[in-house]
Amino acid sequence: TIYENTTTPGYPSFSRSDERIIFNAKGETQSGIIDVLGTIDLADDKINSQGNASVFFQNAVWGEWFSNGERTLVNILEGDQETGELTYYPNPAESELFLEADWLANPGDLQIDVISIDGKLVSKNRFGGNSRQIRLDVQHLETGVYLLKLKSKSVHRVYQFVKH
Repeated sequence: TIYENTTTPGYPSFSRSDERIIFNAKGETQSGIIDVLGTIDLADDKINSQGNASVFFQNAVWGEWFSNGERTLVNILEGDQETGELTYYPNPAESELFLEADWLANPGDLQIDVISIDGKLVSKNRFGGNSRQIRLDVQHLETGVYLLKLKSKSVHRVYQFVKH
C-alpha cells in the first residue's frame, strides 16, 4: 500500500518522472474535514512510498498529472523465454502492420490477438514459424489504440499500436 485512504475514492496519478504520486484524501482544518489532494514520494522500486504524505491542494479531488513524452512499459510477460526485441511498423498503421524479430522464425505456433483498448478481442491470428517477418492486416480495424498480444510456447508479450 502506497498510502492507505479509506474515506475518499480515487486512483493515484504518477508524476512524469515516477518519483511522486497525487491522490485523493481527507484533510482536517479549523472548520472541519475537507477533501484534499495529497502527494507522497515513491521509493526507488516505484511501488512503495517513501517519507510522509503532504497536502498538495485543499478542497479538491481527482488530481491528475499530465505530460507529453514517451514512457517505456514492460511488454515482456512472465513465461517469455525469447531474447531480442520485436520491431513493429508503421505505427500508426493504416492497412497493415509488420512485425520483425529473429525469434519469429522459430518453429512453433504463434497466436497474435488484437485487443481494443477497452479489452475486447478484435481478432485472433495464428502464424507458423518460418519467417522473421509477419504481415498483419489491420485494415478492418476502427481508428484507435490497440494491443497486440503474442503468445506461443516460448513467447508471451504485449505491444501497443495505433490504427489510423
